[in-house]
Amino acid sequence: MSIKELFTLKNKNVWLTALFYIALILIGKLSATEFVIVYALETVIIGIFHVVKMLTITFLSDNMKNDKGKGVGLTLFFLVHYGFFVFIQTTFFFVFLSMGDDRISDSLGVSNFLNVLQFEGVQIALVLMIISHAFKFWFNFYKNKRYQEVELALYMFQPYVRIIIQQFVAIIPGFFIILGNGGYAVAIVLILIRTTVDLYLTKIKTNENAFQKAVDLFMKDYKKNEDKMLEEEKVIQFLKMVTEE
Repeated sequence: MSIKELFTLKNKNVWLTALFYIALILIGKLSATEFVIVYALETVIIGIFHVVKMLTITFLSDNMKNDKGKGVGLTLFFLVHYGFFVFIQTTFFFVFLSMGDDRISDSLGVSNFLNVLQFEGVQIALVLMIISHAFKFWFNFYKNKRYQEVELALYMFQPYVRIIIQQFVAIIPGFFIILGNGGYAVAIVLILIRTTVDLYLTKIKTNENAFQKAVDLFMKDYKKNEDKMLEEEKVIQFLKMVTEE
């Protein structure tokens, strides 16, 4: 990706988000630990908005006119499955961070969620995050009628890949916080990693050559047989679904 490509209009939101978080950290409104917490809690926000999207597909998509019961059922299934997934990951994550921050408990349950929501830096960052996801929902999904184009059973799995990446990325700086209290350096490293991932996803979404390279990477070790075209189509659908936001 060239320098010119990095600063195009399509990457504006990515850079603005990164600069906002950096500003909060530099003025002391958001600590390194709090930023890692916010980044992990985005998993919850993504899940909430995804439930809204699934319900939008269920009740507004022409393809679901006769399958509203199925749509509600899939939404409930996602809510339970994703909720359990998030509960396990965030419980592990809070236990992990409690080793380096005495404000966080290693106990199970929702107490840590209620606790971290009292942190001023977390509150400010979460407000920004909710506004950002609300804009994405309105302009990238609802207003342009994206809900008419997606298959609900497939779309249900859309957030899983991204949140796995998020949790993995969030845990790396956590090690530094526990072992050495990395402070600003840890937060900046996490912001840089997050920004790099977002820029790459934006590129493969908007650049045909980059998208095809990503497809080829997935297909690199696939055997040449009669199913190759079918598998490549599945990869294309998968990448479009993951990067559609």
